[in-house]
Amino acid sequence: MTASVLTASDSLPSFSNAAGSVRLDPVGAYVRLNWASQPASIGVWRQVLEQALLQIQQHNWHKLLGDQRALPLFSTENQAWILLDWLPRAVRAGLRYGAIVSPQNVMVRLETAAFVRELNTYPLTYRQFPDEDTATKWLLQQE
Repeated sequence: MTASVLTASDSLPSFSNAAGSVRLDPVGAYVRLNWASQPASIGVWRQVLEQALLQIQQHNWHKLLGDQRALPLFSTENQAWILLDWLPRAVRAGLRYGAIVSPQNVMVRLETAAFVRELNTYPLTYRQFPDEDTATKWLLQQE
């Protein structure tokens, strides 16, 4: 599947590929990641995060909502790339808060909880939530 740039209903661009999608919430001033349930290649998977970073930079937003309910297990290589490459760039771009909607798969949920502990060693606050409404409410309270 090839990557495509879509037009959101509010005419702000979003991104979608086989790994997931990036959507923009201009009212809440945050970037939203929706992960697909099927495993994707590392390159395709990273495209989603790179597009999210691009949107954080372009809009000067500081918040990210990651809907990981359908997320499959992701590789140690991807985890290391996020922690050592993507996350430092995201922090430099202004990312300060992240809300994660917990994965449905219990193994992925445990992996994500451990990963969130690693994320919180950076100068930002990430929290994991059982549902989208709670995650969104928390994220909107962050300045």
